[in-house]
Amino acid sequence: SVTGVQTCALPISVDWLPWGEAAFARARAEDKPIFLSIGYSTCHWCHVMAHESFENDAIAALFNAHFVAIKVDREERPDVDRVYMAYVQALTGHGGWPLSAWLTPELKPFYGGTYFPPSDRSGRAGFPTLLQAIARGCRDEREKLVAESERVLGALRDHQAATSAAVEGELAAAAGAAFEQGFNHYFESFDPTHAGFGGAPKFPRAANLDFLFRVAALQGVASEMGAEAVRLATATLRAMARGGIHDHVGGGYHCYSVDERWFVPHFEKMLYDQALITINCLEARQATGDERYAWMARDILEYVLRELAHTEGAFYTAEDADRSEEHTSELQSH
Repeated sequence: SVTGVQTCALPISVDWLPWGEAAFARARAEDKPIFLSIGYSTCHWCHVMAHESFENDAIAALFNAHFVAIKVDREERPDVDRVYMAYVQALTGHGGWPLSAWLTPELKPFYGGTYFPPSDRSGRAGFPTLLQAIARGCRDEREKLVAESERVLGALRDHQAATSAAVEGELAAAAGAAFEQGFNHYFESFDPTHAGFGGAPKFPRAANLDFLFRVAALQGVASEMGAEAVRLATATLRAMARGGIHDHVGGGYHCYSVDERWFVPHFEKMLYDQALITINCLEARQATGDERYAWMARDILEYVLRELAHTEGAFYTAEDADRSEEHTSELQSH
């Protein structure tokens, strides 16, 4: 330049808005569809998609040009997450975070998914291709998109109505059968080699163990069903304690294991997991008298008090996946 001062273009970032009437009004005024991104602070793939796509100048420019972008923390707005997760699951057959959904200005979803890569990969459209296609569809074929939205929402409403009617009409009669079917489900889906239920990825699923301990309490731990329920639950807890899902250095339990052996953890740690697994351990101690389960509970609570307790008395909701991995490495190096 004439002055000798070099200039450079500022990076482009997605113009995120919080969930609320201001964002909805902007979408209506600009006649733009809404892009809704739902995640949470400790989600590894939420960070991956943010770095790959939302911090990419070209992709951010597409978002800003064609959409009103809204970001939601599922831990702050579980009600919003519940609605649009149900839609994505109905549309694609699966769900998870990051959750990505496209909505009309009236908040009706017409397309969605979870993680999208920054470029086309293995026959899967990346964000640039997808954003341009959706923008073109909203411009040229909006009626078809709205009709698809109404179709999926109608199917969800019909399912909810049928479920509610069935529950109201048959709840009392079905309760006993459901109890037995629930136990049979866990018995049949139990992994006899590695414990837990199902294959990879393998989650703690504290509610499963809670149900089994309820079975034992109601049937009696000495009964055939009660003893088997305790066996399934305690075998799972011991396998978790031995495996990599248990942080043997820092204490507590990671969110889940990416393999069926409980060996390789997904490193984030959630406060609610620590609370629920602690209850499982205490109920295992009550059912068996085995002091190992009390040790497991103390290990979790010591971790929570050391790492997740705030100085003013509250608790942090989670420990970030990447921070947890780095923290464990630092402890091992000492």
